Amino acid sequence: MDLAQPLTEFKNQGIQIIATVPTAQQTFWEIDFQQPMVLLFGSEGQGLSSELLNLASHQVTIPQSPQVESLNVAIAVLPITSRPLPPLR
Repeated sequence: MDLAQPLTEFKNQGIQIIATVPTAQQTFWEIDFQQPMVLLFGSEGQGLSSELLNLASHQVTIPQSPQVESLNVAIAVLPITSRPLPPLR
């Protein structure tokens, strides 16, 4: 499935594209969750493609214990999606 086209359209509409990357400098806590967004999570083994990373408005990491090398995608989704969301308009 090619995600580049719809992500480009979302980005052109002002929607944030948030990519999760283990080596990102910014944490997901620093993202403005009041703004519309699309969240991108890669697989544990391969992560996100460079094409998708280049489309991202922000690359964020999920802070974790130094003993943990990577997170299963189901576990990675939990801390970000469990944040309180703004009311629907």
